[in-house]
Amino acid sequence: MAKKEFTVKQGLAIQAGNMAWWKKILKKKYYQTLEEEVAYVNKNNKYRDGYDVMRGSDISGTVASFDKSK
Repeated sequence: MAKKEFTVKQGLAIQAGNMAWWKKILKKKYYQTLEEEVAYVNKNNKYRDGYDVMRGSDISGTVASFDKSK
C-alpha cells in the first residue's frame, strides 16, 4: 500500500484549525504568546512535508510550557 502524501499546505490547514480551537479557550495574553511562537517556528522551519508543521501535540506542549504564574 502506497503512503499518501501529507503536504505542507495540509499541515498548515490543520495548524490553523488547532489555533482556532486554542483561541477559544486561552486567555488573550496566552493566545498571543502562542501565536508568536507558532509564527516564529513557521518562519524559521524548513518544511519538507506536512509532518514538519507545528500542530497538534506540538502546540499543546507549547501551551503546557507557559509560565502561568505571571
